[in-house]
Amino acid sequence: MLDPNEQIVLKAAVSYKKNKGTLTVTSKRVGWAAIGAKAFSISVPFANIKAQMQSLPNAAKVMLKLTTTSTDSNSPADNNYTFEFSGPKALQERDAFKDLITQNLTRIRGSSPSTPSNTASPATTPAPSPLPAPVLGGLPGGLSSEIQARLSLLSKNKELQSLHQELVMTTKTVTEAEFWESPYVKRIRQQQLKKDQAVAEGQQKGRSSQMVNLLPGTQEGADVKYTLTSQNIHDIFAQYPSVKRGYDVNVPDKLSEEQFWKRFLASQFFHRSRAGIRATTVPKDDLFDKCMAEEDEENTSVPKSLNATNIHRLIDLASTEEDHVHGGNSPDLTMVPGRTAQSLPLIRRFNRHAMQNKIENEILIEDLEAPEPPNKIVLDIQDTRRYFESQSGGAAANVLESKDSMEVLKDFAQKAMEWQPDITQRLIGKTPAERVMHELTGVIRKKLTRARAKESDAKLPVSIQHKLTAYQSATNEILRHFWASAEPNYRADKNARMVEALRKQQEKARELLALAGPEDNERMIGPVTRAVDKALAEGRKKVLQKKIAPGVAR
Repeated sequence: MLDPNEQIVLKAAVSYKKNKGTLTVTSKRVGWAAIGAKAFSISVPFANIKAQMQSLPNAAKVMLKLTTTSTDSNSPADNNYTFEFSGPKALQERDAFKDLITQNLTRIRGSSPSTPSNTASPATTPAPSPLPAPVLGGLPGGLSSEIQARLSLLSKNKELQSLHQELVMTTKTVTEAEFWESPYVKRIRQQQLKKDQAVAEGQQKGRSSQMVNLLPGTQEGADVKYTLTSQNIHDIFAQYPSVKRGYDVNVPDKLSEEQFWKRFLASQFFHRSRAGIRATTVPKDDLFDKCMAEEDEENTSVPKSLNATNIHRLIDLASTEEDHVHGGNSPDLTMVPGRTAQSLPLIRRFNRHAMQNKIENEILIEDLEAPEPPNKIVLDIQDTRRYFESQSGGAAANVLESKDSMEVLKDFAQKAMEWQPDITQRLIGKTPAERVMHELTGVIRKKLTRARAKESDAKLPVSIQHKLTAYQSATNEILRHFWASAEPNYRADKNARMVEALRKQQEKARELLALAGPEDNERMIGPVTRAVDKALAEGRKKVLQKKIAPGVAR
């Protein structure tokens, strides 16, 4: 049913043309399959979805309609699929499907979610009618930030994604809300948030390479209003140093800041920067005409910092000139400068903007740089003399003088000559020797056991190891939900669901034990199976107590 690397994200019980089935959203498409079918009867890739339509919130039936482009060349008309949600939480499921499909359409089409306008013309305002309300495929219809956060977390954490797939999507052991309320899931979520925050704080945002482009805002009659933010002013100063110099000289002594920027927006300098040519209808301004002349001079002159004798090999085009021999007899006249005088200021502006990039930093590859040495704590000794005296004091005490060494040698030779071998005499007692041998034997036995365990782990196939890991994760999460429903407030419905899920996990454990041998798997999943047995015993005890005292509130 599913393609390789395709995963199920959302499922719900729906009806299509009065036939009951399951509507599924995967990572690639939307599919519908009848009950008992092994393959999708309807399969629509996200790229073929043209629009969505939903029923009104107060409608009797909860419906979702998908309009798709036709894949049949003989029938160019669009295809429509209408699904009726029949579950107990039909409205919530329909909204979740709509939001998820909208998010995938936005991702595929590469368009950012747009904010609907607060005002609408009478021609575009929909009149109240019993027909389904349309939701365009490229626009999010009430997409919740919580759903986005959950999908982002599942995409980043593969273990949590497999756990969600097992417990919520496949077996439906726990509901979506119960899964995300689990302390284990909350802890993983907090850890991921801290990690994302650390990455965001550690990554410094560089200066934008976008050129300054001020667009007019509101227009009142013949007046056009521009909005200058602090970031816009900073970008103007960075791109046009002559404007920065003019600002420093005239503001606030000769002109106020408001007057300066009004003259800037009305000058030929500003209009030439926007259009690339001089405006003939704009009056002259001595201040910004001077800035324009300075900029032209800076653009035409060779930078003083340019050293043609010391160019990096990675950016030196002349170093590979011999590999590209030119042919032909006619000169190339397509790049002769000055042919169109009006385009020169714009070309110079682009060239100057490109030269501001730090080329040396651009060609540096972080992965090829030498790693920085680790930070070490330097030993700070206040009195070095006392330190070295204390270190050498013990060694000096053990040094023997020459006469003492001769006496020790004579004493050793005398005792060696007087020693008589007596094999019957024990050097150590029997009890200490047995105790030492017993301890050594235990150490050797533990090492052999660990070595055999590692060998058995290595012999297990990778697929079985993945199954064991998934089994342990799912069982541990079910156990958490079981004990949360049992203590301190007993919830009979959820506890019964968890007991049934634990029984299924017991059956799955028997299947795993039969795959690779009971000895290896029993050692791996033994603690989990014993915890399941204890939980089932507690569940039977709770049921028995409820039967004995049905009137007692728990």
